Amino acid sequence: MINKELDFEKFVLSVIRQKCAVQGKPFFSEFKDTNIFKYVNQKNEIRNAIAHGIRIFDGFAPEGFDDFKMPVIIEVKYNARNMKFYPLLDSKKYISLFIVNGYLKEGSRSSNNRFAEENIVVWDQNTIATWAKEYSIDYYSFYNEKIDKIEKNASLNEVLNFDIKIKNNKLLLQELVQKKMISLSLGAGVSLDYGSKGWDVLISDFFKEIESAGVIDNSISVQKKIGGTSIINGQFTQENLKDFIKSLYKGLYDKYTPPISNYPDSTLKYVAKLVVKLHNEKKFNIITYNYDNFLEQELDACGVKHNIMFNESMLSNNELSIYHTHGYLPFNILPKDYCQYKDYIVFSESEYHKLYNNPYHWSVVLQNYLYRDNTYLFVGCSLTDPNLRRILETTQIKGKTHIALMLTDGLSTKDQFIVHRHFMRIGVECIWFPTVIDLKQFLDYLAI
Repeated sequence: MINKELDFEKFVLSVIRQKCAVQGKPFFSEFKDTNIFKYVNQKNEIRNAIAHGIRIFDGFAPEGFDDFKMPVIIEVKYNARNMKFYPLLDSKKYISLFIVNGYLKEGSRSSNNRFAEENIVVWDQNTIATWAKEYSIDYYSFYNEKIDKIEKNASLNEVLNFDIKIKNNKLLLQELVQKKMISLSLGAGVSLDYGSKGWDVLISDFFKEIESAGVIDNSISVQKKIGGTSIINGQFTQENLKDFIKSLYKGLYDKYTPPISNYPDSTLKYVAKLVVKLHNEKKFNIITYNYDNFLEQELDACGVKHNIMFNESMLSNNELSIYHTHGYLPFNILPKDYCQYKDYIVFSESEYHKLYNNPYHWSVVLQNYLYRDNTYLFVGCSLTDPNLRRILETTQIKGKTHIALMLTDGLSTKDQFIVHRHFMRIGVECIWFPTVIDLKQFLDYLAI
């Protein structure tokens, strides 16, 4: 169901966030973000309101933006009919900026009109119309869904300017990295450089192994019959492999040739460089959905101490925490040691259901908490896992966004927009790259 009021607010806050990123200005859109305290002193009215759990703004730009040279408090209103505008704080230290849907009547506190005596500014549909062209990806993602009408009037390539959007998102990410306000979430894509098999290849090889063992006659027919979804295939292969953990270990490491230094251009090599830059920040952590320990090997090579967390009994300290939320199976262990990791591997349908239907499971509680309270950069993560998507959707906070590095993989402009809009609506902005080489170069640049 479309919530036009919420979509309008998301659009406005996305634009302000990009404006501030381009101008190198901080911007906050949630009162629970304690990073705000870096910009307000102990006696500040905003700090006091936050401390008492009082929401007093939709957005806050403590260093201003555009032509505003003082802190700006932003209120977004979808329906401003007969609305009267008052200062959002009883203080002349702030600009109270109202951004409203629709046109205001002449003689009222109208569009782009500033009332200096009260520091009140109101932007109406005149401003929104300008933004619709400059921030077209956001406009047609949130505020206007009618992409079919775009195609009737103009070329999509003319209207949907991905170059500007990608540039703005890169600047946003750079700002978050420089201020150490971002953590990492990693998927299977970061392990492929070492010969580790992605999910689809792993499952395919498992079915072939089961077929070769004579358990089934035709793996393709069986997959079609049982449903063929990723976790159903995981369930079937785990049930029918002779030694599931042994086969999984082989799929992860059989093509890996240690030491880790043999892979100088791996994605994780650049991720590790970024970790070196960020790991001393208290809130920084890493969530990984991979079973392997290629990341840990890279961090060992960089001298970064870390905690490996893959069950509720693991203890952490002041060092970097790496959360293996679906289990852990490290390299170079003996088969007799597999058993100590087996019970924590989440691979099959039943294990996924057991995990995500238990709201008190350590992994579920952890992910809900971390994704709600932190901003994450997704690397090598397809974002197709239904359970991760559910967590992202339920932990969304208005105006906040995670960021994912994505490959275009030959998508047309229309399809790229549809995918981009799809992820924006679960709280993830995408930065698109034509090749993995470009993606690695950008990671390297972020780590400088």
